[in-house]
Amino acid sequence: MSETLWLNQYISGHIIIDAGSGNGILGIPIAVLDKNREIILVEPQRKKALFLREVKKKMELSNV
Repeated sequence: MSETLWLNQYISGHIIIDAGSGNGILGIPIAVLDKNREIILVEPQRKKALFLREVKKKMELSNV
């Protein structure tokens, strides 16, 4: 996760798309760090997508 937060300084824009999100290791930390950014997580595998929805709900991430 620390690599993701380090990379955040090089990511610009208000809307970020995390394609092939998997377990959300890129998009979720950025969403937590910067509530002003909209993070779109794209995951085609149902099991992983359901996990990401649960994380969003449990962490109350309105920007995801």
